[in-house]
Amino acid sequence: MKIVVVGGTGLIGTKVVELLGAGPHEVVAASRATGVNAFTGEGLAEALDGASVVIDVSNSGYLDEAAALEYFEGATLNLLNYGAAEGIRHHVALSIVGTDRLAAAGGGYFRAKQLQERLIRGSGRPYSIVHATQFFEFVPWIAASAADGDHAAVTTALMQPMAAADVAAAVIEVATADPMNGMVEFAGPERRPLAEFVRLWLHRMAPDRRVEVDPLSRYFGSLLHEGDLLPGPDATTSSLTYREWLAASAPGAADPSDAPRRMKALRAHSRGGPEQLTYEDAPVPDAPDGSEVTVDVTAAAVTFDELTWDETWEADGVDRTPIIPSHEFAGVVAAIGPDVRDLAVGDAVFGLVPFDRDGAAAEVVRVPADHVAHRPANVSDVVAAAAVLPALTAAEALGEPLGLAPGDRLLIRGGTGAVGSFLVQFARRMGIEVTATVRSQAAVPYAERLGAHHVLVADEPDAIEPATFDGAIDAVGAGTPEWLYRSVRPGRPVITLQEAPDADLAQAYGVDARFFLVSAEAEQLRRLATLLADGDVDVAVAQVFPLSEGRAAYASRGEAGRRPGKTVLAVTR
Repeated sequence: MKIVVVGGTGLIGTKVVELLGAGPHEVVAASRATGVNAFTGEGLAEALDGASVVIDVSNSGYLDEAAALEYFEGATLNLLNYGAAEGIRHHVALSIVGTDRLAAAGGGYFRAKQLQERLIRGSGRPYSIVHATQFFEFVPWIAASAADGDHAAVTTALMQPMAAADVAAAVIEVATADPMNGMVEFAGPERRPLAEFVRLWLHRMAPDRRVEVDPLSRYFGSLLHEGDLLPGPDATTSSLTYREWLAASAPGAADPSDAPRRMKALRAHSRGGPEQLTYEDAPVPDAPDGSEVTVDVTAAAVTFDELTWDETWEADGVDRTPIIPSHEFAGVVAAIGPDVRDLAVGDAVFGLVPFDRDGAAAEVVRVPADHVAHRPANVSDVVAAAAVLPALTAAEALGEPLGLAPGDRLLIRGGTGAVGSFLVQFARRMGIEVTATVRSQAAVPYAERLGAHHVLVADEPDAIEPATFDGAIDAVGAGTPEWLYRSVRPGRPVITLQEAPDADLAQAYGVDARFFLVSAEAEQLRRLATLLADGDVDVAVAQVFPLSEGRAAYASRGEAGRRPGKTVLAVTR
């Protein structure tokens, strides 16, 4: 049976897709990251073709009433109409316990969820609506939204939350049964004041912030009575407690009552190379402010030359040791700042940490939200982390800095390296004639498979005729050779990626030599996510080391027989 999971790359959707994928069903993860937009209808007919069940676990990404109403009305009507056209036999939607009560209490977002349910019930289509209580993974967001200086003002209402994994299992249980044309409730095992759950979270992640109970404090716009978040007596309850979930999922000690704010990280206390790196305890980053998020890291990619960059060791000229390296990462959102709208706690993500901040070779990293994007469900953490910096660098460098047109000739030094492999692939797609250099004859087939029209080995570039190419990029690192400058026609670009170009050589050969440094933006990351999800790009991973062997990973650059591609640190707890 084909089942389409709308919102399949979000917190619940990822888990639903993973659990269904272990069974006999054909599963499609439908989201913007995979080219399906329920709100606009883009890709929807193709995704639903041949499906029997659609599971809608998508979210608007907005809490204000107008935007949430617009999203849920548009997306729900599209899913119902496209579903009817494709013969969908069971429409399943995930909603919230107490939606009607929360809507009546003034919550605009909940009025939008109420509209979603009303549209489904009135559609005449076979359906089931799953009402779940708040997720454990949602507690950090509640804490962040209630933050006011050094304290969090939280409502007196009771809550009975459950783990996202248990919500996913409940959704699957309903979706694989016959349509009930009604609503069913699921909840966690413990009924406690909402403030107690927030207090347990903050005790671990922000112990200096106190929790104040305020009966007039609003819950995302709703003024709650004590039981507004609670399920009815017939709700099915899960077994995992909040303390058990917290012990298993959050960094630090197992018992949140005495958990120190520490994590494991790879750090250097003095400037230098891999020999300075130590695997040790380090402070957990502060709770995110404004438009920042903290991420529980699952994979962090290594850029060998970053230990030579000033940005790694300094911020505005001030020494910032001890430092944490590695700026390309994948992981799961642990907490979000109050201004973050497009990400939620529990989202699977990948991204790039600014180079003058502590990196991701750690259990937790803090990063601006616009440097993060959703990781496609069909792309592993290791591959996503490995792709971030080299793919973004290649895509941006081939744009305005290079300025080549289809048919132009491009010389790439290091065509099978981390960045070079993406340069070859992307340039070939742009219609550019690509010549790539490689270190050995053994690398030639790989360079040709990536798309290089011509491959030069070892010393062969020395024989290149002067002024042969319309542009060149050095993707190897320090010490750009003279032949690269000589090979480019006067006035045309030579791009270096690791250090400033040689001004004397640039002047001698009359080329436009520039140093290029990538900048990460959410939209660029989203485009990369689509490429990765579609399988249209080859991502080479040379080796994977555990975080505890981070020093060896950074020292592995010159190892004999090392395969092309990125070295990645796997972060486990």
